[in-house]
Amino acid sequence: MSIHTCGDFPSDPYCTCYSQTKEQTHEYRQFNKTNQTYSCCDIIPLNPIGVFETAGGCSSSDFTSPVQYLEYLDSNNITPGCSYSTFFGGNTTEASKSSYLQENFPTLFQNATINYQMYNNFVCDNGTSREIPSQTDEAVTCSAGYVPYLVQYKTNLDNSPYYSYMTICSNRAFQKITTGTEGTLDYQVSRFQTNDGTPCTTHSCTLSYESGNYNNLGNQGPIFEGVKAKNNDSYLIAGCIILVVGLIIFGVLGYYIYKEDEELQTNVTKKN
Repeated sequence: MSIHTCGDFPSDPYCTCYSQTKEQTHEYRQFNKTNQTYSCCDIIPLNPIGVFETAGGCSSSDFTSPVQYLEYLDSNNITPGCSYSTFFGGNTTEASKSSYLQENFPTLFQNATINYQMYNNFVCDNGTSREIPSQTDEAVTCSAGYVPYLVQYKTNLDNSPYYSYMTICSNRAFQKITTGTEGTLDYQVSRFQTNDGTPCTTHSCTLSYESGNYNNLGNQGPIFEGVKAKNNDSYLIAGCIILVVGLIIFGVLGYYIYKEDEELQTNVTKKN
């Protein structure tokens, strides 16, 4: 029997879980006795907008830890295939739950951290809903004074190379988001491209494709990056400088070695 992912064959007891880089993560597999299916619970399947919509509104206050966010998902049955409390190791205090989760299930810990930060910053503010976009087949709309954007975000884990996405409305400048455990969050903001090929800068825009299609981004890059990509040019320049200095040094050494050898041969000739 070949091994395959639970996402493809959720009722198969031979299924397992894999990270984004195809490393087996069987420890995140859970069996739902009610619907008789297996789920991989390392990545939260709903983005923060999906959590808001499924819960029917905002939580009563901002989240301050990944444990709080995961417990909120459990209490509202937002991801019925996963019971996140089973990843707390039977601990009872929030601090001990968080410590156990981070040490034993780092992928889930970091995913929950990123998700609750995105929720606090773009979906709900201390129990009050921020502007939420509405989407039809080929349009995205916010209230007057807001502009729709596509946000992509991911964890800093080496085995998480792919981004998650959500559509937001905003009327403010974007800022870096930092946490105590994850540092500066890796998120980017992009504009939609309208059906006439121009960037969407108004509250409502008609698109060329369905609103979730990446073609609506055109060829433009993000307008904001929470974490700047490393500039490889600096490494190239440094390498060139080292190479030039090395050539100069070897050239000078070669010259003096040649001169010494020439003088030695001259002295030998004179003696003879």
